[in-house]
Amino acid sequence: MDELELNLKSATWEEVRDDIKKHDAELSKIIDALSPSKDCKFYITPYSYGDEIINKNGIFQIPTKQGLFVPIDHPGIPPFIKDQLGYNFSSNPVGISLDKSLELYINMDSKLIPFACIKPGKLFGTWKILDDEISHCPPTFAWGMTAGARNIFSLAKISESISHRRIVAKYETRADKPETFMDHGEIFRDIAAHPNFPGHWESRLVFFSKEWFEKLEDTAWHEFHRYLLKKSWKSTEFWRNRFIWDLTFTRIRNKKNIRPSPHVDDIVKYLFDISVGAIPGFSPAVDEEFSPVFGLQDAYLNDYQLKEHLPIMMQPSQFSLGNNSEPVYASLQHLLPINLSLKNNIRASAIDILCQTESLLRKYLDEIQTGNLNIGTTPLSKIPESVEFEFFHNQTDQFSKIKENVEIPRLDSRFLLVKGKTLSDRTFPFRSSFVQGCIKVSLK
Repeated sequence: MDELELNLKSATWEEVRDDIKKHDAELSKIIDALSPSKDCKFYITPYSYGDEIINKNGIFQIPTKQGLFVPIDHPGIPPFIKDQLGYNFSSNPVGISLDKSLELYINMDSKLIPFACIKPGKLFGTWKILDDEISHCPPTFAWGMTAGARNIFSLAKISESISHRRIVAKYETRADKPETFMDHGEIFRDIAAHPNFPGHWESRLVFFSKEWFEKLEDTAWHEFHRYLLKKSWKSTEFWRNRFIWDLTFTRIRNKKNIRPSPHVDDIVKYLFDISVGAIPGFSPAVDEEFSPVFGLQDAYLNDYQLKEHLPIMMQPSQFSLGNNSEPVYASLQHLLPINLSLKNNIRASAIDILCQTESLLRKYLDEIQTGNLNIGTTPLSKIPESVEFEFFHNQTDQFSKIKENVEIPRLDSRFLLVKGKTLSDRTFPFRSSFVQGCIKVSLK
């Protein structure tokens, strides 16, 4: 087979230094001191919005100059490139996004579970390269990665048949009208890829070649090796200590004689995971860091002809216990924890589950706050004093702590913004299933 013409540019350290230093001065300083030879190459390649960096089989993909994407094991890829970039068990090589964000997610049967938001300047792909060939790292087929957000969706309903046909006609998407929130991302990707779409969203990624990892045990490479280990160790901190969380919850249940539904217990643990930034929740998109959201909003206002509601797009967003973190949201109607037990009672309504979740969460928080669990040095201990959880539904009663979901935009003005402006002639889509059983996670 003829070799493919890849949209891939080889570069030296001198050629990428300024871009990397802008995001990571520490790494830049270490590489400067290392003074690498020209054999230690970098490869720069662009990805448009929604492009699969890791495909459904967990294999790293490279764009061609013809606009196609080919896996690293494709016979048309030059053997030298396979050797240079295929070192990480066929998954993505170690890399950095120079601009725009990426989404790393887990392929879980029919669900795509957001795992991490990879922002510009954040090193990724180090877990496997620093591990043994046979390791506890998840197999490659479990991972997926896209340029921009894959788990993005419209809060307003966009499944009206005639309106969707307008989108199909203008943007030539082959996607059927969406049935679930999970379907929205594929349609948005097709819209953004069409010549009629205004502007162009692109993420430039720089990948390290194989040579960067062949001398890690050499004394001269000690600082570079230490840096990689530090970043990788830090990124696995939560998952290494997850058993402590599970043990703590078990202690609380035994001490208080709590016997919750496994389904509700998993939801509460999911909220705790979100509250320390271990996994993403969702937030309204107000800039184009994760998607060409302004163009997508225009498409649904003008081409789909969305009626009355604001074209709010929800995207993955990681919360932080640090200062100035914006609120994130989770929903009973769009639950995406890694572990989720089935409901014991399939007839239990969303409001019932929401009330049970609120009650169990408070029991856990109250016991953690007593300080009797001897977990004072962990992020888990900081949650009661630092994080506020608010519950929303379109049904409320005077005895519950559930708020009306029409209050969401009053409490968070981001839900009223479209392209940075407030559209006073449109309303918040409070009938959206996402906000019928919605939990807000915010700093106190």
